[in-house]
Amino acid sequence: MKEENLLVAIRGALEESALRETTTRHSRRSDQCLTLPRFVLAMRQGFSPEELAHVGDCVFCQKLVAMEWRRECPSLVTLARQRNGTLPHRYAAQEHLQECDSCRQRLESPLVRALAAAGASFAVGTLLPVFEAHHQTETPLPLLAQHKDEGLTIALQERDGRLMGLIMTDDPARAGQRLRIELFDDNGRAVESVERELMEDPYGCEASVDFGPFEDRVRRLGSECALTARVLKL
Repeated sequence: MKEENLLVAIRGALEESALRETTTRHSRRSDQCLTLPRFVLAMRQGFSPEELAHVGDCVFCQKLVAMEWRRECPSLVTLARQRNGTLPHRYAAQEHLQECDSCRQRLESPLVRALAAAGASFAVGTLLPVFEAHHQTETPLPLLAQHKDEGLTIALQERDGRLMGLIMTDDPARAGQRLRIELFDDNGRAVESVERELMEDPYGCEASVDFGPFEDRVRRLGSECALTARVLKL
């Protein structure tokens, strides 16, 4: 990424003046804390296991997470993990929930409750906003949600007029693993529940599910939905 593009990303992610004050004066900042450019990228692309372990124990880094969530609220996946106690940066979430009425309401939503009850063994795809504009246009708006967890990349997307669920990994050794894949609507109901096997492909392994015509399925899912995948024990 070019330097000027990185600066744009940083400024869009955090209030520069507040961040500078925090990073230079915070007494709990350590040499293990992420650099600002890396932090910005990690908030969008995911932390490594080592970084996540550090952030979970670091007051300074959790302050940065909370600052980022003032700009853009955490996903329902994050709220579900806060609800079931598996979120590493729980103190940042607690701070955000004290400030944000909308997220406090979302924390009690049927969908968040359903995802929280699913357990930490689930890899949960990023929640999809089903835009109102979708129902006001003749052409479906392509929706794409993607999230990486438990070594799997979970994606929900429109492809050739169909709503597709994709489960991917770059580890070819996982070929043959069976998955329980479920699609939840905005009421927290598992409207689809199927088993699929990870099949080896040139990039690792993939399993896919065709959930039907895009427009019809999205309309029936409601305002939000989630895709989950769980590895089944043999």
